[in-house]
Amino acid sequence: MFLNLLNRFHVASRASAFETWAPTRRTHLLHVGIALFLGFISFTSTSTPREAPAVIATALALVCLPLTSFLPIAGAIASFIVTWGAQVVPYDVGAIAPSACWVVAAILLTRGLPRYVVYSFSCAVLLLGLYDSTWIIALTWPVLVGSPCMVLGEAIRYHREQTDSLLRQREQNFERQRRLITSELHDTVVRDLTHAVMAAQHAKTAHSDNGVPVHEFDAIITQVRRSVGQLRRALIMISESNGDEGLPLRISEPRPVQEVVEEARRSLEERGSRIQVEGIDILAGEDIIAGTRQQAARIFEELIGNAVKYVSSPGDVTVFLEIDAAVLRCLITNSIDGDPPAADTALSSGLGLKGVRRRIELLGGSFMSRRKDNRWISLFTIPLQERVAEQSAQEAL
Repeated sequence: MFLNLLNRFHVASRASAFETWAPTRRTHLLHVGIALFLGFISFTSTSTPREAPAVIATALALVCLPLTSFLPIAGAIASFIVTWGAQVVPYDVGAIAPSACWVVAAILLTRGLPRYVVYSFSCAVLLLGLYDSTWIIALTWPVLVGSPCMVLGEAIRYHREQTDSLLRQREQNFERQRRLITSELHDTVVRDLTHAVMAAQHAKTAHSDNGVPVHEFDAIITQVRRSVGQLRRALIMISESNGDEGLPLRISEPRPVQEVVEEARRSLEERGSRIQVEGIDILAGEDIIAGTRQQAARIFEELIGNAVKYVSSPGDVTVFLEIDAAVLRCLITNSIDGDPPAADTALSSGLGLKGVRRRIELLGGSFMSRRKDNRWISLFTIPLQERVAEQSAQEAL
């Protein structure tokens, strides 16, 4: 709590709370000029006495204007003290000394300080007028001077807030575009290159005993593997820049689950492995709303790709999906070697499993992936309450 208050005080003590605007030397000189102009008007066009108390009070009140421009909080405190002194001294100090605080309040508004701070300051100034025996006259100046100052301050503040809002919108659009490009590169170029490396490795293994020269594959595999690794590292750096832990966005439609399964089946058969599936029609049915079904298909595709990539040879991959109590459950297991090699840093997706977990968490589900005996088990669940609510509403109608 103390740190929160300290942070708020730090924000309030800055010369400007806006991101797109900060006071310059010209701004400070402008407030000095306003103070000098008000001082000139005070002694030439108003009935301010030319006695020492009035001169001192007016000068101190006007000094608070450039002070507020440099140090808003310090200037506001000084202005409040001067206004209080002008109200309680038994002398006529004129109109400027007790009214200059409203210019200070307007400056605070234009600097973006919290409104509760500015209007608390204004209410405190109004209460000071009640100590005057002629409090009706004392409250006349806040109406004549304070209201226009506050309206002008709010108008300037609104313009600067709109500029800040436009800047934040541009930053959000840029961030969305950055994440979109990262995701599209990962899901197209990187994945295709990874499949090319895997296909070349499988071809090399399949034809090594047939007398076909396969040593040319080594140079190709090495170069492509190095390129994939560099591209993956670059995408991870882009994705995690500025502390971004968000989910990469995608605009392309996920591939049909049947196509994903058939591709996995062909890849496994070439390596002497097999795949068993049950319940994959769920991801193509209408029991899941479109948005959730699309995300579930992406998750399914990523996990199937990982299972095919790391399955033992020969081995098997098992896929099971079901909907139970309005919850989608998907279990994907694959056999692994007793002492599996370390994951290939080039071909291992730095975004894949992180993206899977984030997508599932955004859908309100859970994800578990671990090794048990000689199998790797991945299990995720996604609640389907929205579809249940929709069906209930249709039945009620």
